[in-house]
Amino acid sequence: MTKYFKNTLLVSIVVLTLFPTIAFAEGILPPCAYENGPACHYEDLVKFANIAIDFIIKLALVVTPISFAYAGFIILTSGGDEGKLKKGKEILVKVGIGFAVILASFLFISFIMNTFTNPQAVQKVLERK
Repeated sequence: MTKYFKNTLLVSIVVLTLFPTIAFAEGILPPCAYENGPACHYEDLVKFANIAIDFIIKLALVVTPISFAYAGFIILTSGGDEGKLKKGKEILVKVGIGFAVILASFLFISFIMNTFTNPQAVQKVLERK
């Protein structure tokens, strides 16, 4: 087997083990998405968005520590090789920035969703005008 196939198989097994909802497609789509299901409404869109955001955060929580460990391993085994040391540091910085962007996006989207789905918050904004 090729190295690419082995890596893809390993990642697939890990993802399917850690996230059984992917393997069974359970609860990912709202009931209205299926044939002969009820009509879709705004609440269904909000639920789907929350499920998608939750999935991305969970995936980031799994991938980030693995990437940090990989970068640390490269740095530790560089043996004074400047190229490997630079590569490890770049991975650390990119993973850190990526994780920070994902968390910032989560906070921003949560703020927007809570503002538009919370009737009391919308009413307070309308009363200020």
